[in-house]
Amino acid sequence: MLPLPSARLKATIARRWNQQDLPTGYTVCMRSSRLTHLLFVPVLLVAAAALAGPTQEPVNKANWKLAARFDSSILRLFVGSSNMTPRFIHETDKFWYSWRDLTGTKFYVVDPKAKKKKYLFDPVKMAVQLSELTHRPYDAVTLPITTIEYVDEEEDEDEDKDDEEKQEKKEKKEKKNLIRFVIENIRYEYDLDDETLKSLGKVRDGSGTQQQGGRGRFGQRRGPGGRSRGYRNFSPDKKSFVFAKDHNLYYVEIVDEEEQEPVQLTDDGEEYYSFGFMTEAQKEQRRQQLKEQEKERKEEEQKEEEQKEEEIGRVRANVTWSEDSKCFYVTRSDSRKVKDLYLVNTLADPRPTLRTYKYAMPGDEEVAQTELFVFDRDGKELCKHDVIEYKDGRLYNMHWPDTSERLRFIRRDRLQRNLGLCEMDMETGEVKVLISESVENAFLERQNVRYVEPGGDMIWFSERMGWGHYYLYDYEGNFKNAITSGPYRAHQIVEVNEKKGLLWFRGYGRETDESPYNRHLYRVKLDGSGLKLLDPGDADHNTSLSPSQDYIIDVSAQVDMEPSAVLRDRDGRVIMELEKLDLSRWSRLPVFENPNSTLTDQAPIPRRNEFHDRSSHHVRGTFEAQKFRTDRIYERNDAIYMDKN
Repeated sequence: MLPLPSARLKATIARRWNQQDLPTGYTVCMRSSRLTHLLFVPVLLVAAAALAGPTQEPVNKANWKLAARFDSSILRLFVGSSNMTPRFIHETDKFWYSWRDLTGTKFYVVDPKAKKKKYLFDPVKMAVQLSELTHRPYDAVTLPITTIEYVDEEEDEDEDKDDEEKQEKKEKKEKKNLIRFVIENIRYEYDLDDETLKSLGKVRDGSGTQQQGGRGRFGQRRGPGGRSRGYRNFSPDKKSFVFAKDHNLYYVEIVDEEEQEPVQLTDDGEEYYSFGFMTEAQKEQRRQQLKEQEKERKEEEQKEEEQKEEEIGRVRANVTWSEDSKCFYVTRSDSRKVKDLYLVNTLADPRPTLRTYKYAMPGDEEVAQTELFVFDRDGKELCKHDVIEYKDGRLYNMHWPDTSERLRFIRRDRLQRNLGLCEMDMETGEVKVLISESVENAFLERQNVRYVEPGGDMIWFSERMGWGHYYLYDYEGNFKNAITSGPYRAHQIVEVNEKKGLLWFRGYGRETDESPYNRHLYRVKLDGSGLKLLDPGDADHNTSLSPSQDYIIDVSAQVDMEPSAVLRDRDGRVIMELEKLDLSRWSRLPVFENPNSTLTDQAPIPRRNEFHDRSSHHVRGTFEAQKFRTDRIYERNDAIYMDKN
């Protein structure tokens, strides 16, 4: 008998067969090792085919690794920003915006009148000062600034200062050009003129905005003008407020700056029939917040602590006061008869948990019912009004049009085939229909009514002609004229100028030889004449109007064109180009280098858009000197490293 193959060959065969030993009963009938190898290969192939069984069709599987290469956070490394949102400064036409390209995120400020664009600040100097203040490395390419707030120079002066001191302080203020922003819950203030940065400390309540104006009588923080924020829903005259607790509604008057005892307005509130409540977990969380606040305010008195405990559980009620502070309205939804819907949280530890909530399915007999309540401050009485005309109807766009004498709202049936703008007389409770719409075998889209001026004409949206358009009515609901018309859709009101009698709106499908899904901005007179396209071009336009309505910021894009942003005048003429997406490195994406290659043949793409070690990229110097190469990005331990040239 001839010997078996060598141990090395045997180990190789075992690895290929995914076994430790050769098949039982295997023999070789040739002594020569070279000939043995030649004869052994076909025997091995025959044996492998026998073990493999019948041939199987290849199975197509989801290629998640390849799909991850097209994630927006990954593509942003190669293309940067694809959209731009202008932020107007103090209701002027000047605005700022941020734009990310291959060299990092930059902030610009634009003066449309002067047709000038400049950097809002030097990102390198900003990164240097942030690093010095926080003792943490920051670089100009990845500044974590997302929202900027311009500081309003108008602040209340101290009453004990004379006119000369006030004037001197005012002159100093006028020279300041300050912005504020938040990074990791720390608020910073930057002087744009002096290019200096300072920290204002932690943001209160983690809201991202700094509270103004001191504290209330019970340690409650106050907003601008001394108005308390939190659970108190104040009347416009600040002489009373409303809150909810344990599903019921409470009313409190303020006499000589002292809060009186709360008056309970309802006592029938319960779960799924509530004006507002706080769960036990939320109450405990609130107690912990108060304890943390007390550590910072050791001067609080015991009386105030007792008052705080009484306030646990109070939440802000969703009431709407009239401008004269005589009334407020509030709605309550009754979902007690709505059937339950169930979800299973399979990720709960250690076992899955069941979540139950109320949800009405299509065709269910029981759905949530809406109730309307109006409070009369003189009589201190909360009255329920039955204004629902249709079975299972809903109320929308409730508002005080001028005074508390009338309340207006839109009511619609469950099938959304009938709706109407209604007005209720607060003295008699009588409901009058001002405008009505109906349709068969379809549904009605609803938009809120828009007043040209308080107590004046109204702009009403309707699809009565088969296309969505705007119509002009007088204050009492009498039809005047169609503002827009034709085979296209007027979709959204952007602005109304009552003095000039102009309407700006967004529309779809009017321009020929374009996709009907392209948005455009139009201007038209309220009498329906003078319709004008303000952002021409075969693309989808996300257009913003300046506060003075004299300038237009047009951000456009299409599936076959790169996004761009331009500044236009009031008639749509281009004044200056703002930004354009840089796609020069798009072809350098590894996935396009060799479409036929395997994933292992291509350079990996980072999975997270962040830097592992920002200190290695921190550069001090001019902004122009801050250059990075994005064509040499690689991954290690799920972190990103970038070679710096």
